[in-house]
Amino acid sequence: MIITAGSQAPGGAVAALDLAAAKTAFDTKSWRSILAAQAAASQIRPGGTITFTSGFAVRRTLPGTFTKSAMTAALEASTKVLAKELAPIRVNIVSPSRTDTASYASMDADARQKMFDGAAARLPAGRVAQPQDVAAGYLFAIETPSVTGAVIDIYSGALIA
Repeated sequence: MIITAGSQAPGGAVAALDLAAAKTAFDTKSWRSILAAQAAASQIRPGGTITFTSGFAVRRTLPGTFTKSAMTAALEASTKVLAKELAPIRVNIVSPSRTDTASYASMDADARQKMFDGAAARLPAGRVAQPQDVAAGYLFAIETPSVTGAVIDIYSGALIA
């Protein structure tokens, strides 16, 4: 089972943060993911998997990303606890950074390309992630029997840049 609950997390400095919107985003990303895992756990065979989705903001300190950082950190910590509690079900989390997906489709095409080109120039891998890169992370978590409690980073080297 792959859980990719998303939300529109409000950005900006904590002092000016819309806490109601932040709570809604947190509930969607973190609590609803846990609720889905809780409901599915009794239906998954031993050795089966639950794989959550995290994000780059949890381990790269970026001003204005408090909500995204907090909700993904909660989910990453929960993954490790659930890996122990639900064993022999394996629980992991895939954590992508900027990925060239339809989520950027509302941007002007030239601005979007400039953003991706600029990011790629700063990354050791020389490219931003593609959807198939993230899919490969999920497949790794699902297909590798010795992987549980792991964070699988799909970052193009951003943490070492």
